[in-house]
Formats: sequence, C-alpha cells, structure tokens
Amino acid sequence: MVDDFNKTIPEEAIPSFQDQRAHSRFQLWFPVTLIFGRKQVWAVCRDASAGGMLVASSAHVNTGAKVTVRFRVSPSETNDRTITGSVLRVHSDPEDEDGAWPHRIAISFDEPMPELAAVFHARVTEPPAGPDSSMPSR
Repeated sequence: MVDDFNKTIPEEAIPSFQDQRAHSRFQLWFPVTLIFGRKQVWAVCRDASAGGMLVASSAHVNTGAKVTVRFRVSPSETNDRTITGSVLRVHSDPEDEDGAWPHRIAISFDEPMPELAAVFHARVTEPPAGPDSSMPSR
C-alpha cells in the first residue's frame, strides 16, 4: 500500500509530490487499456483518483505521451469509460520487473472527473459479492 509506494520514490521527492495532489486516491485493481498513437496496451489500475491513475503496464509508454485511458471499474458496468490524459512518470515495477506488468505509469487526466471519486469510493467500500463457491467452507 502506501509503504510499498513510498519505497519506489526517493524519500526527498515524497513531500512535494504529495502536496501537489488535489484528489483523494483509491487503491483499486481493474483492467485498463492505454491507447497512444496506433498502439493499444494492456494495463492494470493500481490506484486512481478523479484526476489521474497509476497503472501497471505490459509495455513502456514515454513520459509526456498523450494517452487515452479506457476502463470499467466494475464488471457490472455496461459501458467503457474513456478519458484522455498525459503520462507524468514511468518507472519499472520492483514487484514485477520480469513479469507481465513490469512498468508503472502515472497518468494525469486532461480534465479532472469529480464524479469518478464517488465511483471509486463505492467500489472500494462495496462488500464482497458473496461466498466464493470454489473455497471450502469451514
């Protein structure tokens, strides 16, 4: 969580970086497609806010690149959400350097989407769908 995130950023960069945040962040995991140029790249959201998103990606995207982010926060959503933004930072994911999602990409949305805060909050706080039938009962 926060401790893991803090390990990836030099200690002296953390205060000024956190001071710039205008939106609450929510730790969420859902699939994301990044579109830039003619490329589409798979990614997984790691955390999100009304103003941006941190994703783990299968491919590198250059800092400063303009991207379109397409996603559904929940499988029950029927339509994709599509938001444009810019890549602020890219670095290797120390938890998955040789895996499927080796790149962490921080994206700032071109326009904050305040309504997303409520969607993200509801997803974080919603109770589990029910008992998992694949798990043995105690």
